[in-house]
Amino acid sequence: MSYLAVESCRRHRRSDLAELFWPDLPASAGLTNLRQVLCDLRRRLLPILGPEVLQIDRTHVQLQLTWGQAQVDLQIIEAVAIGEHSAQLPAMDWLLHCDELLADWDVDGCPAFDQWLAGQRRWYRQLWRRALERLRAVAERGHDWRLALECVRCQIQVDPWDERLHRQRMQLYCALGQAELALASYQSLAQQLEKELGVLPDPDTAVLARCIQATVV
Repeated sequence: MSYLAVESCRRHRRSDLAELFWPDLPASAGLTNLRQVLCDLRRRLLPILGPEVLQIDRTHVQLQLTWGQAQVDLQIIEAVAIGEHSAQLPAMDWLLHCDELLADWDVDGCPAFDQWLAGQRRWYRQLWRRALERLRAVAERGHDWRLALECVRCQIQVDPWDERLHRQRMQLYCALGQAELALASYQSLAQQLEKELGVLPDPDTAVLARCIQATVV
């Protein structure tokens, strides 16, 4: 399902899908397995997405998703990331809890699929980060500082050395009236940079910390 959803822009030869997922089986056995999977998939998708979404004929398969009307979470993430979907609050806060694409998925003996999955995981992680950035901006415009802070926290987990994100977190703590936490965040960053990289925080980050310190009575 996930492979067809990600690759919904094109039709797939049934023989290619069988080779992708069952490369060690004879072609006939792979096609038999695929037929069983497609029957089960059609049964599961029919009540959710309707009868026209999964197109199957004797030689090809395609999951026809309408990208203008997002139907699965991968579509929504991409639509938000590229600005074609309005990030409405609080309905989009599920972005904070997205796992890696096909997290913990392991298909033994499928090197072509493994290679495809590695590339798609990198691509969708980039999209997820862009979507979080848009959600954070919407949260800030609505003065939802806690949601904005959660967005930045998720981004820092992915890119812990991006000091722009750390400065945003410090500023959001201040917006919540928690200057002490902003300064503690700076001290933690400074310690990590010294320990892991042997460097000091960027001047902009240090200046922000001094400005915050000056407001603390």
